[in-house]
Amino acid sequence: MGREIGDREYTAKDYEQFNRRIHDQVDILKKVIARPEFGQGETCIGAELELYLMNEQSDVSPVNLQLLEMLQDDQFQPELNQFNLELNLTPVKAEGDPFSQLTQEMLTKFDFLWSVAEKIKTRPLAVGILPTLQEKHLSNEYVTDLGRYQVLCRELLKQRGEPFHIKIDGREESVDFFTSEVCAEGANTSFQVHLMTDKDKFANTFNAAQMTMPMAIAVGANS
Repeated sequence: MGREIGDREYTAKDYEQFNRRIHDQVDILKKVIARPEFGQGETCIGAELELYLMNEQSDVSPVNLQLLEMLQDDQFQPELNQFNLELNLTPVKAEGDPFSQLTQEMLTKFDFLWSVAEKIKTRPLAVGILPTLQEKHLSNEYVTDLGRYQVLCRELLKQRGEPFHIKIDGREESVDFFTSEVCAEGANTSFQVHLMTDKDKFANTFNAAQMTMPMAIAVGANS
């Protein structure tokens, strides 16, 4: 997932081959999951932090590929839009103080990112939606120039067959518009925590997460 692709144009035969391989790989996955040793191991927690990049005027700074080249750190990865980055944290054991460990690594990496970004007058910011984001920033002009993102934008709109409807009902301000620009999805960034659990406990863990998620979002969500 997230691997760069070389081709940006595909034929009907390519799509047919891709569809066939998806079905083949799903069959293989079923066999792998059925193995007794699959999913065995210590319970671990990982996380990823999506970030905005802004300039000295707190406007978006579309320099993610340039910054990644300067960082030379595989834990930082590109995102859909040129003004976003992703930081993947090292998985840790759930036992003990996993969140303290994740926090420490996140702060260390953020300081490193800040020190490098300053060299090109850019500042990283962890925020749901950048308050200074403007409609002009939600255009494909700001999509990261990598094959997988360019193809994703084109094919999503092609498969959908109509513009995307963005509708957010707010207490003081609402948003309601249609757009053909997939990059509108990149306006919203997040902090995601991942839990690796034993396969025999997966169903119960998943159900528990679904039951508690509405309450957690109601208390802590900012976008």
